[in-house]
Amino acid sequence: MIPRRRAIQLFLAVTSTAAVAVACGQSPRPTSQGGSGEGGEGGEGGEVSGEDPISYAAVLGLMKGHLLVARELMELKDYPAAEKHIGHPVEELYGDLEPALSQYGAPGFKQQLNTLLDLIQSAPTLPQTEAAFSAAEEGIDRALAALPQAKRSDLAFVVAVIRQLLESASSEYAASITEGRFAETIEYQDSRGFVRYADQLRQGIAPALQASDPALSRRLSGAMAALLPVWPTTMPPEQPIKTAQQVQALIQSI
Repeated sequence: MIPRRRAIQLFLAVTSTAAVAVACGQSPRPTSQGGSGEGGEGGEGGEVSGEDPISYAAVLGLMKGHLLVARELMELKDYPAAEKHIGHPVEELYGDLEPALSQYGAPGFKQQLNTLLDLIQSAPTLPQTEAAFSAAEEGIDRALAALPQAKRSDLAFVVAVIRQLLESASSEYAASITEGRFAETIEYQDSRGFVRYADQLRQGIAPALQASDPALSRRLSGAMAALLPVWPTTMPPEQPIKTAQQVQALIQSI
C-alpha cells in the first residue's frame, strides 16, 4: 500500500495533468492508476497552486467526501470511525491546500476542522459537535466559492473535477480489497464518500451537460448509475459487488 501522504502527492500530480488538458481544450481522460490512497500513479506532486483550479476544487471535494462518510458514521453512533474521517482533511489535505487558499483570497478553515476533530473525540453527542460539523462544511464551501463563478459553472471544469474524485475513489477501493474480500474498511468508506460527492457534482450540472454534450452526459450518468451500487452501505458488504478492475473500467468509460 502506498503511504497515504505519498498517495496525496500523486493525486495532486494527476489533477495538474487534467488541468493542462482542459486548458488546451481537450477532454481530460483518467490516468491509469495502481496502488492506493487518495490518488494514484502519475508522478510527483506537491502543494496545490492557484494556477491549478482543478486540483484545488478536487482536494476540497475529497474533504467533502470524508465529511459525507463521517456524517453517516455519526448517525450510526460509530464515533471512533467518524473521527478518522474527520481527521483526514485537516491532517492530510489542508497543508497542501493552504497556499492556494491565500491565492484565491479564500478564508482559512483549519480552526473549524480542528474544533470539529476535538469535539468528535471528547463530546460527540453534544449539540456543539453538530454546530462544529456545520461550520467545517461551511468553511469548505466558502473555499470552493472563492473560485471564479465562470470557472465553477464551466462544464469541462466540473467534469474534470468529477473524474479526479472518481480516480481517487478507484484507488481507495482497490486498496480496500485483498484476495477478493474487503480488508480495509476506511479505504472502502473513503471511496464511498468520494463517489457520493462526485455524484452530487454530476447532478448539479446534469441539465446543462445534457444540453451541451448529450454523449458525455450519457456516459457520465451511465457510469455513475453503475458505480453507486458498488457502495450500498457505509460498512463494507460481505463481498465486493465489483472488482477494482471493473470499477476502474467504468471510470475510464467516461
